[in-house]
Amino acid sequence: MRLRDSQAAERRIALKRRDDPADHFLLAIADTRTNRRVLAALGDRIADLSRVKTSTVLAALAAGTHPPSGYVLI
Repeated sequence: MRLRDSQAAERRIALKRRDDPADHFLLAIADTRTNRRVLAALGDRIADLSRVKTSTVLAALAAGTHPPSGYVLI
């Protein structure tokens, strides 16, 4: 996902979670300077989505399990 502004990102995340409620939610975000700035601007508005390490996500996928909910910078 490429983020451009914090309010639009917040709305898109909320829509994705509303339209497809699931026990696990992983948001893959490109690791760019702009995306890091937008994530910083989001602050507490996505507090329930913590950052997940790429290695944690890859290990869970290799084991055939769901990675933990959160967001990962790739």
